[in-house]
Amino acid sequence: MKTLRSIFTLCLILVASTLLAQDLEIYVSSGNGAVSGVKKFTSTGVFESDFVQPGDGGINWPQDIIFLEDQNIVLVSGLNNTEILKYNSENGNFDGIFATVAGGPTRMEIGADGLLYVLQWATNSKVLRYQVDGTFVDEFTNTGVTNSIGLAWDTEGSLYVSSYGLSLVRKYNNLGEDQGNFITGLQGPTNIWFDPSGNGDMIVLNWNGNNAWRFDSAGNLIGDFISNIIQPEGVAFLPNGNLLIGSGGGIDDILEFESDGTPVGIFAADNGLANPNAIYIRDLAIASVSDSELSPIFVTPTIGNEFTWNTSIINNFSFLEIYNALGLLIETLIPSENEQWNADRYAEGLYFIVANEHGRKFTQKIIIKK
Repeated sequence: MKTLRSIFTLCLILVASTLLAQDLEIYVSSGNGAVSGVKKFTSTGVFESDFVQPGDGGINWPQDIIFLEDQNIVLVSGLNNTEILKYNSENGNFDGIFATVAGGPTRMEIGADGLLYVLQWATNSKVLRYQVDGTFVDEFTNTGVTNSIGLAWDTEGSLYVSSYGLSLVRKYNNLGEDQGNFITGLQGPTNIWFDPSGNGDMIVLNWNGNNAWRFDSAGNLIGDFISNIIQPEGVAFLPNGNLLIGSGGGIDDILEFESDGTPVGIFAADNGLANPNAIYIRDLAIASVSDSELSPIFVTPTIGNEFTWNTSIINNFSFLEIYNALGLLIETLIPSENEQWNADRYAEGLYFIVANEHGRKFTQKIIIKK
């Protein structure tokens, strides 16, 4: 779902999943009504705790999870309570209301502009934007998509929104202007994302169809990506490129798949997990970076909008990861393909560049300034 920022490139698939395993925590939305909450699992899928206790803060049917590391909070959107709620990122204690969304908030995503994009299930169903302090910015799209439940950006900055009720995916340009239907004839689509390999293919989870389909860059059906998964909703990528997908319908597990859709098995189950529809993978190594842990300068300048690698250091790594100040991975780069990185499309502010491979790790702070 984070394709504008090219989060998952092919190089990421080549990294061993154990590389960052000790630094990962998995958070999963669970339940509806009084049993609504967020469950926490280890990097290997072992249940750890009810991170957000059932019903805490009035949460009802949670839909998405986003950590704002610099604020020490986690946002959880609640469809039935029509609010995005805040919880402490360390202990899960309720911390107040981030925003009230009359249409019922579903998916949330931080865009390249640093704003929080929020989908609405009902009302006018337009895509909303907020500053990360909860200040409302605008209705980004000029039209709405009823029962919005999935979003993704392409490499050109166009935004795609899926409609569960209308069984389609709608396209908007980078100004939020309606470009018409991109895909129709779906079966209750939920999450959508672009293939990490960069070929332009879109993957769509069909909740009613109990499968996932692959489409080409023009919206034409290629075929099954996953042929059998009960009521799929919620997706996240592990460091080795494998996918975690929620499965409902009484199955109520988190299932793991290889990057091509090949089943691996059950990643997490039981412990009251019900109707999982959002999965968040938190990288504690990035969330906790302090100035004392930063490496010598390997990217110059440290302030600007175009950055050059120190090739004598960086060429020893197959890829670099770019994180924003919230701890969210926004882009993965292959340094051997280009010695520079242009950050024009990102908002001004603090970012981290991380090189991590085979036990070696360099981290550097930069500031994007235009």
